[in-house]
Amino acid sequence: MRMNPEKPDPLDGGPTTPESYVPLDLRFEADDLRRLELLDAMGRLAGRVAHDFNNLLTTVLGYSELLMTTLKGNEAVIRDLDEILKSAQRAAQLTDKLLSFGARQRLSARVVDLNEVIARIEPKLKETAGNAVETRLALRATPVRVKIDVERLEEALLALATNAREAMPDGGKLLIEVQEIECGDQPQGVPLAAGRYALLSVSDTGKGLDPVIEGKIFEPFLSTKPKGLAVGMGLATTFGFVKQSGGTILVNSRRGRGTTFRILLPVTKGDNITRPSVRKIEAKPSVLVVEDEMGVRNLVHQILIGAGFAVLEASGGEEALQIAASHRGEIHLLVADLTMPGMSGQELGERLQALRPETRVLYISGHSEGPIVVAGKPGLQPSFLPKPFTPEELVQSVQRVLSGQR
Repeated sequence: MRMNPEKPDPLDGGPTTPESYVPLDLRFEADDLRRLELLDAMGRLAGRVAHDFNNLLTTVLGYSELLMTTLKGNEAVIRDLDEILKSAQRAAQLTDKLLSFGARQRLSARVVDLNEVIARIEPKLKETAGNAVETRLALRATPVRVKIDVERLEEALLALATNAREAMPDGGKLLIEVQEIECGDQPQGVPLAAGRYALLSVSDTGKGLDPVIEGKIFEPFLSTKPKGLAVGMGLATTFGFVKQSGGTILVNSRRGRGTTFRILLPVTKGDNITRPSVRKIEAKPSVLVVEDEMGVRNLVHQILIGAGFAVLEASGGEEALQIAASHRGEIHLLVADLTMPGMSGQELGERLQALRPETRVLYISGHSEGPIVVAGKPGLQPSFLPKPFTPEELVQSVQRVLSGQR
């Protein structure tokens, strides 16, 4: 994306107060739109692959941990199982990055002042950039409110600071600045609506990017490091995170003059917080498990039975509703996969709560969907557990939901 060439460069000795900058000029050209379309298609594919792979990883992780508890004393087998677990956990981390790139990760977004977030992590940023790099902040005097997952934003900024340090092996300058700008209507296909935006810029005086690399910088598995040192998912996950937050990220680089990454996030005015109610649960709660993947369904059934729950199970939504209609006792919790053939997990949850209003809901999925809200039921909002999960994580999530926590 082309930037306004008249903007003063504070890294070359210009002003460092964001209010003194001229407005950012976003000019999306044909190549930019094609890159955005390609990244969007790649993100959708990555999300689908990660979803299916997470179903397999859930089974591998779950049964491996169950075996470890039943084979105590057999150290040789336990060592082998431990290696399987480690490999599966590394694979789970990779699928999490693929979900991030596909803008399908689980976000815990809240309204914050962007200035405060950056000021708080300034020591980490300076430590990451290194002593040879002069790190400066240019923040606004007034709050810039955005709704964001703070932990993910911090990870993105630290990753950009790491990239800047590697681009300046002999030292240089790093500037992190905040502005608030007005964006007009953008060309069709650009995921940036007209409105007020926070502009977070990370600029360095490093060696810059090769034009070919600059055009592909947000693609997954692209790395400028020697082969074997990195999988190249850092900027790809940042791209997905920013997109999922309603914004976009742009890059502008000049060989020998440095690189600037600009993150645009919608400015917000506030947020409503809903706190769930808490209720008592019987000694042996009943859980209805609905999952079309037999391996995952059997695993969840076995884990919950072992944890002392009464378990009903179904392979799909219609079967689950039939069980709910004929079951004489209370169904305290529905554990349902969100993505199933026919009736989706969300539709099942809504229809089941119409039949049994007190039933709580825990969704599971290989996609990391955001929160799903049930209108009119502030105390019964569903919770979400992404796959793959361990037996301990499943039991803890079930216990939290049953006790009224999300």
